[in-house]
Amino acid sequence: MVDPVRVHRLLRAVTDDLARLECEAAADDTRRSDPMWLRGVKYTFVTAIEGVSTSLSTTVRPMGGGHLPTTATRSGYWVSTGSSAPGSPRG
Repeated sequence: MVDPVRVHRLLRAVTDDLARLECEAAADDTRRSDPMWLRGVKYTFVTAIEGVSTSLSTTVRPMGGGHLPTTATRSGYWVSTGSSAPGSPRG
């Protein structure tokens, strides 16, 4: 069962991370010269991606969803069945 409160919290955290990244995109050279600036931006970017990934798996898996197509593509599934992967030029 999907926990809507958890999904809402995860997506809210992603929204906060994106707002922070948007602010940092306009940072001046003085701010960017701080050695910790890039680490902070990278960390915020990673936590935004993790939030999206976690909210996706929290939503999809309880509804019977499984692996994303990229997993099947990496394992050679699309090649071995003669199918083309979603989003490929043949698909």
